[in-house]
Amino acid sequence: MTDTRRIVFVITALALGAVACNLGAASGGGAGDASPSPPPTEAGEPTAAPEEPTAAADDPTPQPEPTSSGEESPPATASGSDSAVTTADEVCLTAGEGESLYVNEAGGYCFLVPADFEITQDTGLDIFAAGPILAEFGMEGIALAFGFSVIGAPGGAGDYTAQSWGAQVAEETGGPDFEPSIEPYTLSGAGLDGVRVGPLPGMVGGEAAYVRTNDTLYGVTVYPERTSFPEYADQANALWAQLSESIRFFTPVDTGVGYKTPGEVCPAEESGTQLVIRHSEGWCVLIPDDWHEDIESSFPGRFVGGPEIGVFWPGQPAYANITIGYSGPASDSITLDQQAEGRANANGRPDLVQRTDAEIGSYPAVILDTEDGPVPDRVALIHTTGGMYSVLGQPFDEENFPEAQPALEAAWDTMINSIGFFEPYR
Repeated sequence: MTDTRRIVFVITALALGAVACNLGAASGGGAGDASPSPPPTEAGEPTAAPEEPTAAADDPTPQPEPTSSGEESPPATASGSDSAVTTADEVCLTAGEGESLYVNEAGGYCFLVPADFEITQDTGLDIFAAGPILAEFGMEGIALAFGFSVIGAPGGAGDYTAQSWGAQVAEETGGPDFEPSIEPYTLSGAGLDGVRVGPLPGMVGGEAAYVRTNDTLYGVTVYPERTSFPEYADQANALWAQLSESIRFFTPVDTGVGYKTPGEVCPAEESGTQLVIRHSEGWCVLIPDDWHEDIESSFPGRFVGGPEIGVFWPGQPAYANITIGYSGPASDSITLDQQAEGRANANGRPDLVQRTDAEIGSYPAVILDTEDGPVPDRVALIHTTGGMYSVLGQPFDEENFPEAQPALEAAWDTMINSIGFFEPYR
């Protein structure tokens, strides 16, 4: 088995521990997290019941909320100065023997990668690099590895500091038998003070350091965690030292991808509305004041309102409801038209589905009104630069639930016309 294949185990561990870097939902008016069902991705996928969202991992509520990049930000130092415009050529180190230089223009960072490490994932802003296998563990093995993340979009830190973000990570990843610690930590090469949090959950736990500079939050996570695997503490310490000494930050470069921050796209509250922000899923929206999240639902992110109409389907609330969800990162393997076609054909009666092409949140969208099925519904499918989203409303059924329609239609219009999308906080 090659090292590359065995590294899969560590990547799996990263995914299992990603809750430590995938935080940051804030809400207005008491609304909690949202994550409705991803739409069917294959044409003809059968559905025997109304669309149901798929529960996602818990998404914490940060304090305070990020704000627009124009607000005052905590000061930084050295190469991390928020006021100085710097370039990669000015601050990045020159690779020596046995190492290579990695530069991320869009993220505004660079560092030296040891020669025996391979960058196995690069999403544009974030990377994951795996090094030598240290020991057999489970089906694969434990590898010395690290990840580097831009938390949100460049320039989107708002009121967050490294300390407040680290405290939130520790709080939200901890439990009765698991309590991450927080300690001051300095990236020595950049001269940036931050915090280090660990251990983080996962089959192979890690430790993460967070810093803020250029109005941006950054996180670096090293695996394995030193107290859980003390026999590899020396190797982990050496990796921490190399990263700390070589990481440099510069002013992020606009590469044309169009990464958005909450301050750029989230609407201001209007009379009769409340603002809900989901940092981890990258969306924000206005909902009517008399609507709220159904906190008793097993599907986070379902908003309910209007008159009580009784339970119209098992598991449904006794009110009209709208659910906004993040279906996952944007994918080249499925287009918006393919996704819409799969939904329209799901019950074998595409003739009972009315399609409307639209633009929602400045992105192409398709709205499907479905008369077929136990509960008629309306779903909007939106593909953005950062992911695939859906907005599901029900019951759009004038015949059986006439009293629910005015509130449902009004809430739908409010939410569809105000929703904004930004880079999810990792």
